[in-house]
Amino acid sequence: MPMIAVVPGWLVRRSGEKRAAETLNRLGKSQHVADLRLITWATVYVSGLGSLLAIIFSYWHTISDNWKVVAGAKNLWPWIRLFGDSLFAVSSLIGPVIALACGVTAWAYQSGSARIGIVDLFACEIGTICRVFAITDVARRYVEAFNVDLHGPPDPQMVERIRHAFSHFDATEDYTPVFDHNAADLRVLEVRVVTNVTAFYTYFKAMRDTLRIMTRIDAPLTGGSPDDPWHEALKSVVYMMFLTLESARKAIRDLIEFDPNQVESIINVLINELTAYHFLMIQFGLQSEAADQDFRYARLRLRLQSYREIVGDVYWRAMDGKQYFYERSKSRNGSLQLLSDNPERSYGPGDFDLDMARQWAKAAETAHELEKRYQLVFPRESIQRPTDLPAPGKEAARGSLIL
Repeated sequence: MPMIAVVPGWLVRRSGEKRAAETLNRLGKSQHVADLRLITWATVYVSGLGSLLAIIFSYWHTISDNWKVVAGAKNLWPWIRLFGDSLFAVSSLIGPVIALACGVTAWAYQSGSARIGIVDLFACEIGTICRVFAITDVARRYVEAFNVDLHGPPDPQMVERIRHAFSHFDATEDYTPVFDHNAADLRVLEVRVVTNVTAFYTYFKAMRDTLRIMTRIDAPLTGGSPDDPWHEALKSVVYMMFLTLESARKAIRDLIEFDPNQVESIINVLINELTAYHFLMIQFGLQSEAADQDFRYARLRLRLQSYREIVGDVYWRAMDGKQYFYERSKSRNGSLQLLSDNPERSYGPGDFDLDMARQWAKAAETAHELEKRYQLVFPRESIQRPTDLPAPGKEAARGSLIL
């Protein structure tokens, strides 16, 4: 049962827009606490229905016992007095029922708040790691390191400079403090969320382990081969990174419910994911021409069509969201006001739309780089808008409800 069924409209609008990040609003809408909402509303309705039936039965029983009093009554006072007597008679039953409903509601609020906190922690850590990947352009640098001595006469100084970064790995660094200290809290989330989050951290650890192993392999002093131990190790690193990013994208999709942040984070992931995917398709595709088809190449090919849909979805959501709220902000900009009896700024619809437009603009700006990476996988092909994508207004406005 949605929260809007029992909460006044002005409160829903206030909490749904200006105060979208508050816990109470998120408890009423987040998919991560849907089971707690069901328990709460079931308890409230059963308690309310039970109390109502108890009052009706008690009132009927009281009237039956005092029918001679009310039968000849010339006004409503005897009926009212008997109703009060019936309420008093069932108060010992209704009181504990109401207390039970309040207790369940308080428990659900505390459990839901803790669960949303866990979701936010993991979303922040995974999103931050992927943002670092995007800022440093890890996938592109690894691909350059792989190809630096394979095409044309190698430049010894450039080869040495690039490979020096792979000669040492500090295994003492702690990159995942949230997972290391809160992994047990994942059990309260849905199985799909747990699967994708756990897969991300497992592949991330495997990627770091592969990098550690790679530091023990001597790189070729002159021109190398794609099949030498050093290049094979780097290929494995890129594969582990690809699986890490793929799991991160799925985890972010499940964890983050505020559309602008979700879309921006997924775009940050796809920038490196597509680069790694393109590299792996080339490497394993070349091997498949000379030998039996590599099962890894077959698995990679299965993902090809899905990237058209995934990239098209986030790209057009970013563009539509920015345009939709930008136009709304322009049309409503005259609604700003400052209340004299409130020291805080009172935001009108124009302020909210402008803030949402800025949120979507960050995703839209990052989407331009995604366009370039998309061309690696699908040369001379533009990003198509999915046919099942909602209209700009409906899709973009959904981002204002959950943060």
